[in-house]
Amino acid sequence: MLFFGDDTPATFYFGDSPVEKLYFGDDLVWTSAIDPQQLTYSIPGEYVFTTPDGSGYHVDLVAVGGGNGGHWYEFARQHNGGKAGSFNWDSIIEGVDFTAGDEIAITVGAGGGAGTASTVEVAGNTLTAAAGESGNVYGYAGESVNTGNANGNKDLLLNGVTYVGGSGGTGSGSNDSAASPLAPGGGGWGSNSNGVSGRPGGHGRVWLNVYQ
Repeated sequence: MLFFGDDTPATFYFGDSPVEKLYFGDDLVWTSAIDPQQLTYSIPGEYVFTTPDGSGYHVDLVAVGGGNGGHWYEFARQHNGGKAGSFNWDSIIEGVDFTAGDEIAITVGAGGGAGTASTVEVAGNTLTAAAGESGNVYGYAGESVNTGNANGNKDLLLNGVTYVGGSGGTGSGSNDSAASPLAPGGGGWGSNSNGVSGRPGGHGRVWLNVYQ
């Protein structure tokens, strides 16, 4: 990262021609502004994103864990909906928190009877978004995500971008862990029919927002 006082220049010129890279000896100290990218990882599993060439750009890391499933109905007892996964987030800067070319390792947590956490790891630091906790909420409906900072804490607003959390499952709603509005991270519906199992929670999700 290259500073003039407290400012990071956006453009350098050699005569009338814009410069793409500046070196101090053999060390790359500045590159021109990167193209912004917004990436979404919705299917449970592991992924790797290689950070682009550039200097002083930002990456917003946002994750939500998988939701827990609801319990099944037995002996005329009410079996309640599952708990939602949680949001976690951070904003990192190239040259401060990581170096261009570093890999970001992503794990998207699954929803189900027992959800799993979503994680984002970069430069030796790990961001963890917890899965829905064990236990149940009161009532058949699953719990909606409630750890954000917008829309009654169901959603997350970070640097001008809204990330939508999942809604709790209902008997008339989708029972697909991958489908909206249950995903990402909503708790599964608890069965109200004898011998019928509760429904799975929504899969987790990870977003990366890359910008200068």
